Amino acid sequence: MEQQPLIKEESQFSLIRGLEFDNYDEQRDLYFFRRTKKVVAKFREKDLIILYPYTEELDPLNREILKGSIAELTNEIVAVKLLTNRWIEQSLIHQNILRLSPTSKMAEFFKQCKNDVWILDAFSRNKELLLGLTAPRSEPLSTDRLPGLHPSQEENVLKALAAKDYFLLQGPPGTGKTSFALLTIVEKILKRSPDETVTILAFTNKAIKKFVINLTVSGIKYLFNSSSEEDDNSLKTMVKTHDLGVFW
Repeated sequence: MEQQPLIKEESQFSLIRGLEFDNYDEQRDLYFFRRTKKVVAKFREKDLIILYPYTEELDPLNREILKGSIAELTNEIVAVKLLTNRWIEQSLIHQNILRLSPTSKMAEFFKQCKNDVWILDAFSRNKELLLGLTAPRSEPLSTDRLPGLHPSQEENVLKALAAKDYFLLQGPPGTGKTSFALLTIVEKILKRSPDETVTILAFTNKAIKKFVINLTVSGIKYLFNSSSEEDDNSLKTMVKTHDLGVFW
């Protein structure tokens, strides 16, 4: 009995499951597999892949994890060139179910290619900004005072508000980057332009959840783009309660 498929990989079309060994072409050194599961997958010939048996017992230390590349690919068969000198035909024949996934190196490679293309397609000035060839622009600093902030925090907030391209603020934990500086920046932007939309991004939901507490205390409305239902202002909660209209 086959386990449940890897839902995430299949939803991203990065998995071919249900492969059965068919034959080995010794002259071309290719292994041919029949595709018993007709699934859509975003593989192409010459893609780097890993090939592995899929059994009920998840015991990765006692099973083959094989690296290779796709030589031929149709709706019926997959031909694989394995990057190994070991004779593994017998071990493959005895596996009823095999799976094929992209290697992490390939995924990283394509991600880097997309980033490179994005940079090349950018406007010339944006490219110079990204490559550090042009200094970011800014307006003259405001003379407004910001009570409650340390002088260095006040200076950074004023610089951020005056930035026309971007402003990079770095500092160790506990220096008030989020709890004071970012919150003050958001408050000043909305005070200056009440109809403005401010987008806040973070690497983790935990960081955003911590920051929205400050927004709530300050009386700032927000929409948390999360599938969590713990927050009344999360996107999932809003959609379920049909209450998105409060933001327009």
